[in-house]
Amino acid sequence: MTFGALRIEHTSPLQAGALCREAIDQFVAHPSVRLLAVVDGAGKPVGALSRTKIIVKAAGQFGRALYDKRPITEFLDPPRFVVTADQAVADIAGSLSGDEVTVAPDGYILVDADGAYVGIVDGLDVLRAILEQNTRLIAKLNEEVKIRASAEREARRLADTDTLTGLSNRRIFIEETEVAVARQEPSVLVYIDLDRFKFLNDKYGHVVGDDALRTTGERIRAWRPDVFVARLGGDEFGLLIPGATLDANFESELSRLHELLCEPFISKPGAVNVGASIGAAAFPADATSRVEWFHAADKAMQRAKLNQGGVRRFDATIDLAQAKHARLTDSMSSAVADSMIRPAFQPFVNVATGEIAGYEVLARWFGPDIGFTPGPNEFIPIVERLGLIDDMFWSVASQALDVFSVADPKLKIALNVSPIQFSNRMFPVRLAALASRSGVRFDQIEIEITETAMFRDMAHTVDVLRHLSSLGMSIALDDFGTGYSSLTLVKELPLTKLKIDKSFVQSASHSASSEKIVAAAIGLSKALNIQCCAEGIEDTRTLNHLRELECDLAQGYLLGRPSAHLVGQSRSAYHAAG
Repeated sequence: MTFGALRIEHTSPLQAGALCREAIDQFVAHPSVRLLAVVDGAGKPVGALSRTKIIVKAAGQFGRALYDKRPITEFLDPPRFVVTADQAVADIAGSLSGDEVTVAPDGYILVDADGAYVGIVDGLDVLRAILEQNTRLIAKLNEEVKIRASAEREARRLADTDTLTGLSNRRIFIEETEVAVARQEPSVLVYIDLDRFKFLNDKYGHVVGDDALRTTGERIRAWRPDVFVARLGGDEFGLLIPGATLDANFESELSRLHELLCEPFISKPGAVNVGASIGAAAFPADATSRVEWFHAADKAMQRAKLNQGGVRRFDATIDLAQAKHARLTDSMSSAVADSMIRPAFQPFVNVATGEIAGYEVLARWFGPDIGFTPGPNEFIPIVERLGLIDDMFWSVASQALDVFSVADPKLKIALNVSPIQFSNRMFPVRLAALASRSGVRFDQIEIEITETAMFRDMAHTVDVLRHLSSLGMSIALDDFGTGYSSLTLVKELPLTKLKIDKSFVQSASHSASSEKIVAAAIGLSKALNIQCCAEGIEDTRTLNHLRELECDLAQGYLLGRPSAHLVGQSRSAYHAAG
C-alpha cells in the first residue's frame, strides 16, 4: 500500500514567516488535523508544527495573548516525515527509529514529484495500514509454516518407511524396541522370515517377490491392527506387541497368523504361496537388553525354520544349547562398539605383471576371547540380525582408510558395502567425508556390491551408486555369475569392474560350463571396457589359465592372504605360476 492510497488532509500550509496565531487558527478550524506543514516561497516543506506543541500552550491562561504574535519558527520541528504518493507505507514505517515512532502518528507531509507540498496524511491511518499489512504478512507466514511442517512430516515419514510395503523400516523398529527396554515395558518381539521367498524370486522374478512382501505386510496388519510392524530387510518382518504375554492363547494367535501368511495369493503367474517361520521372545522374561531380545526372537525363528516353518517361542534350554553361537552373539555388541571388528587387507594383482593393483578390505574378529575365533561367515550374519551392520561398516571403513592413507596413491582400496548402507541417501556424503578426513582420494576407493544389495530397492541403489561414481569412486559387482539377473545389473549400473565368483574360477579346470562362464565374463568385461577380476586363485594352474584368457586382475590365497597390514603378495608364488 502507498501513501497516495490513504486519506489526505488538503490543509493550507503556513509560510515560514507566519505568526503563531495563524497556526492556532488553522488547528482550531481543522480539529482532525494534528500536523501543519511550513513551506518556503517555492511551496516546499521546511518544517512542521505539531497540534500538541501549539494548542497546549495557547490553551493556558493568557495563552493567546502570549503566543499570538510569536513567530512560528520558535516552535518549528524539522520536516522528518515527508513522503510522496507512490512511496510504500511499509518501507517508510520500517525505517523509523524508536523515538520517531512515538511522534509519527501526528502525520506525514505529502509532496509531489517536485517536492512541493500537497497535503497531510493522517498518522493514525498510516498505523492502521501497517497493522493491516502485518496481519496479512503474519497470515502468510503461518501458512508457510504449515506447508513446511507438512513437508517435514512427509520427509520424516519417508525416512522411516519401507517404500515397498509401506511399513516402518529396521531403524524405526530398533528404536521402538529400545524404548520398550528403557521403559521396562513387558512386550513380545516376533520375528517372521518367509520360507520360499528366494525360490519365488529365482523362478518368477522380483515382481512376484515384491507381491509376496506387500501381501505379507497387509496380512500382518489385518491380523492385529494394534501391532507395531516393520520390514526388517529382505524377506524378514518384525512385530512388537506391548503388554502381551507368551501364554497358550498368544501362541494360538501366532499359529493363526502363520496359517494366514501361508495362504496362496494372486500374482502374475497365478496363485502362489510362501511359507513362514515365526519366532517370539518376551521382555523381560527372555532377555534383559535389546540385543539379547533380538537374539532370543531370532533363535526361536531359526528353530522354526529348521523345522520347516511354523511357530516357536524362545526356550533357553533349547536355544542356548548352542553355546558357541550364543557366546558370539553376546559379545558382538561390545566388539562392534569397541572397534574390535577390524580390517584385513587382501591384495588383488595385475595378472599380466604380477604387480599389486589394490586391496580388498575384509572384516575380521579381534574381539574378546570367547573360546574360539569366529570367521566372517559366523559373525556377520549375527551383526546383521542384531542391527549392528551399519556401525560395523563405518568402524571397519574408518580403520581401513586410516591405514591406507600412507599407501601408494596408485593403489585401490575396495570396500564391501552392505545393502543396509544403501537405505540411507547420505551414505555417499558420509563416505566422502570419511575419506577426506583420512586423506584417501575418492578415485582410490572402490565400492563392492552384490545383487542382494541391488534388489532391496533397485532405483534407489542405482541413484546412490551413480552419486558415488560422480565423486570418482569405482563400482565393482561382486560374485558375478551367481545371480539370475547379473546382465541386467551390468546394463543399469556405472560399473568399472566385474568380479567372477570363485565357484566358477575354481571349477573351470574340470567343468566345461564353468570354463565357458569365466571366459564369457572376461569377454563381457572387455566388450564393456571395464576390468575383470577372478576370485579364489589358489593354484598356479588356475592363474596361468587366467593369463591365457587375458583376465585383468586376480585375487586369492596363492597371491596373498588377508592381513592386518598392507603387505605384498608372494612374488615367488606369482613367478612360479609364470
